[in-house]
Amino acid sequence: MLGARIGYRASAYQAAEGADAVVLVTEWPEFRALDLRRVKELMRGAVFVDGRNLYEPEALRALGFRYYGVGRGYAAQPFPADADDLYQDTNGGVMLRPGGGLHHVQQAPQGGGGMG
Repeated sequence: MLGARIGYRASAYQAAEGADAVVLVTEWPEFRALDLRRVKELMRGAVFVDGRNLYEPEALRALGFRYYGVGRGYAAQPFPADADDLYQDTNGGVMLRPGGGLHHVQQAPQGGGGMG
């Protein structure tokens, strides 16, 4: 389905090289024991999305990551000015601007009205 748009690497460190963001989606033991300083040094960006909540937010933020734990709730963090295609919604969530793939969906007004 994604074909050539996905690149496979032999290690987490190789995958982090030059990356704008890391998205952790597994609880495998080798990902619980990453040298996070090394990961940060290898990355171009600083966004770390922890889909399994393996790491403590404060520890990653202290290393300079922009940490987002899925389902954890967190204080909103502004994105750097060079992330033109991203913005934070009023709840602190991250969305891609319209035309960037994901779109912000507005809720229908309360009171039973539909979209007109």
